[in-house]
Amino acid sequence: MAKRKNGEGSWGTKIINGVKYKYFKKQYEWLDSIKYFYGKTEKEINQKRKKYEEEYSAKKKIIENSSTLTLGEYLRSSLKEMTHLTPNGYDGYEHCINRIENLKEYDIYNKQLTQLNKEICKKFVQVLVKHGYARKTITKTTNFVKLCLNQAVEEQIIADNPMASVKNPKEENVASKTTVHNFFSKQQMETFCKGAMHIESPNDRHNYSQKIGEYTYGYNGLALAFIGQSGLRVGELTALTIDCIDFDKNIINVYASESMVISRDKNDNPITYIDDKGISRKKKVRSRKTTKTEAGIRYVPLTPLCKKIVQIMQQEKEKIGCNDKHIFVTTLGTLQTKDRLGRTLKSICKRYDLPELTPHELRHSYGSIILHQEHVDIQVVSKLLGHADITTTYNIYAHVLKEIMAESVKIFE
Repeated sequence: MAKRKNGEGSWGTKIINGVKYKYFKKQYEWLDSIKYFYGKTEKEINQKRKKYEEEYSAKKKIIENSSTLTLGEYLRSSLKEMTHLTPNGYDGYEHCINRIENLKEYDIYNKQLTQLNKEICKKFVQVLVKHGYARKTITKTTNFVKLCLNQAVEEQIIADNPMASVKNPKEENVASKTTVHNFFSKQQMETFCKGAMHIESPNDRHNYSQKIGEYTYGYNGLALAFIGQSGLRVGELTALTIDCIDFDKNIINVYASESMVISRDKNDNPITYIDDKGISRKKKVRSRKTTKTEAGIRYVPLTPLCKKIVQIMQQEKEKIGCNDKHIFVTTLGTLQTKDRLGRTLKSICKRYDLPELTPHELRHSYGSIILHQEHVDIQVVSKLLGHADITTTYNIYAHVLKEIMAESVKIFE
């Protein structure tokens, strides 16, 4: 029998998946059904109750002041309620809001919700285009606004969604076109990997600061060579532990992704600090999650070079006394980042006269090289790269497939 405390709501216990949890249930006047809060301790449950009630009070205050409520205020309030988002997803939508706030030439951010109409929203999209954003960026921003305004309609703050029928621009109408990716050829990849794993010699001393006998591009170069030989995303690479490597079967078990995300307080506000130069910066922390998509959980062949790189990294970590379970770290034992690897990649490409690629293009060079082999189905590449939808693979390799098709019909010449 549930036990009442202070005459408000009911306490009880419930077995979920073999684990005993406490719960508190209460019928709030603003809900049609009873609200349950679960936890292992009463303290944990009370914290959840307090947060929920505080968020509702804040939301109620916003709705009560809806006549003066601005788009920016509502977007930020709505984002805080999206508890299902991953840290990366939250950061991404916050960037959308900041992008809107920074559109000084057209301040829709501070316009009242009740004043928004279709013409204002169309002008907003036009300004994003004029600002030079890519179609993908514009679409993500406008879709987020549409999502929030749909919620505003449900809450009866506005009668209808003024963004609902506003169309996103076509590719040919935006200044920043979708990039046609560059990929390494098989020979270029061999040159790149050799350069990324180059060891300093006396002849290199005038260009680089590493000691003779050390890797010119440090652990960054080793990580990049591994991406080129495995097709892993940067986040998947940084999440790899030694347990993910099956040396007997020569496979890489890919099931997680790690990245640096903005650290936030209990109210989801970014935590900041002052750096050595006196500049205020947002604190970032390591975040681990499952792969980008369910299809991302996969097995990738462990090539001889990848196996060698893993063994080298284990030896290097011993040298610097790094006990981190992750295979790929920096010399400080911290998480590798896309920006850091991107700078090293650019440096290697420049030195060895190779096409300048991004880490994303380096990963997809792996797929391009496989596609250029005879009798390789694009579905194989799609599975190796962890794409949820084969359409993604077709879009990325569209120009590669055209080259392969043109080459294949030469048999009739």
